[in-house]
Amino acid sequence: MIRIKELSYRFDEQKELSFPDWSLTPKEHALILGPSGGGKTTLLHLMSGLLKPTTGEVMIGDTCISDLSNSRLDRFRGDHIGFVFQKPHLIPSLTVKANIRLATFLGKTSADKVADVMEDLGIADLAHRAPHQISQGQAQRVAIARAVVNKPVVIFGDEPTASLDDQSCEAVVDLLKAQARACGASLVLATHDYRVKSQIKNHLNL
Repeated sequence: MIRIKELSYRFDEQKELSFPDWSLTPKEHALILGPSGGGKTTLLHLMSGLLKPTTGEVMIGDTCISDLSNSRLDRFRGDHIGFVFQKPHLIPSLTVKANIRLATFLGKTSADKVADVMEDLGIADLAHRAPHQISQGQAQRVAIARAVVNKPVVIFGDEPTASLDDQSCEAVVDLLKAQARACGASLVLATHDYRVKSQIKNHLNL
């Protein structure tokens, strides 16, 4: 379960964003919709613990993550939260497999799980390639593998389809939904991509 209450974030003296109270049940999928600059990414970062709210609370399960210390929050995120960014942010000097293995150091997952996830996502043959040797679509699959390898309870995605063509867009959303089901996780995607709206019916409009 995810729940936000009386949530706001102040960037500076001139700009503050406030968000409506909202909740999501376990294993449910949802989209956060709105124009560019409307606060979608900020809300996603608040819900995933990448930002601390100015006011309000973020609950994931029975844990108020907005109250956790930095060290406890890092551990909680490693164990319970997966995040797919708009760009894959792979480390150029590491192989595909090593990029995914990095996530296991933050959670309790055995490194052996990496091979299983890569097989599920159809990227097992890319294990020893460097990021510059794979396509954009393949890099996005690597990013998804990194996000789900620890079997999170919630997967967040920030504009994961923004730079993809129509066929790849549908495939990435289907992959995220399938991986969320496999993990038993909730899925929350922030997007202004109209192509995604028909694939997930639960919407939060900002």
